[in-house]
Amino acid sequence: MKVQSSDYKPGDSDIRPWGSYEVTGVGKTPDGADYCDKIIVVNPGQILSLQSHKHRQELWRVTEGVLTVICDGERKTLKQGQSVSIPLGAVHCMANLED
Repeated sequence: MKVQSSDYKPGDSDIRPWGSYEVTGVGKTPDGADYCDKIIVVNPGQILSLQSHKHRQELWRVTEGVLTVICDGERKTLKQGQSVSIPLGAVHCMANLED
């Protein structure tokens, strides 16, 4: 099942085994692409499952703490203020291994 940004609305949230998320905005970019902004909280010691998406790329920005990112087998550690772009089709996950 393909989940689209139009399936979300601001204020949508969920608690998951790894943490939680809240949708803060949805819309279209100037070039017409859909977007969905979420605040994602990854609990200490938790990791999200490996994923890949055929229909979207992602941009992750760290607002607090340290985020471990694995993207196409490459591991990166991001700190507050840093970001990473996840390309279309890349196998990726995020984890909170530091807090």
